[in-house]
Formats: sequence, C-alpha cells, structure tokens
Amino acid sequence: MNENTYLLVQYGPDGGEHAAREIGRLDGVGRVSRVGGAYDLVVHVATEDDSVERVSRVFDAVLGVPGVLHVVSLRAADGLDVA
Repeated sequence: MNENTYLLVQYGPDGGEHAAREIGRLDGVGRVSRVGGAYDLVVHVATEDDSVERVSRVFDAVLGVPGVLHVVSLRAADGLDVA
C-alpha cells in the first residue's frame, strides 16, 4: 500500500467544504486534511502502489473537482516516524 504520496491542493472561493468532501469520495484518496498556509488541503493518496500511472489518475481526478485551482504532488523520501 502506498503510504508516502500526498497532493497539496489550493481551491478558489467556490471550493471549500464542497471540494474537500468531493475529493474525499474519489477512488484512490485515503484521507483529506484541511490545512492553513499556501495550500488548503493535504490529500493522502491511498493506492495499491505509488506507480506514476496510479498517482496520476488520482492527481487528475482531484484537479477535475469543481473549485480546485492548483494541485502539487509530493512523495515522502522515507517512512520515518519522527514523533
């Protein structure tokens, strides 16, 4: 299970709660967290693996949600738990 890929999402004035709920229902999305700062949401990609094809499908689906303006993907380099 892919545990290290995330999408950072910015949404416009018409995004908000609706965009977060819609993204949370997408196939391949494990968790959606609202955050402050440059991005509005952090989306945890929950696919069977982190192949470019699978992550790209989730990325495209998130970008297609009404109100979403910008999406950036990132992959954690390791699974270290520093807590």
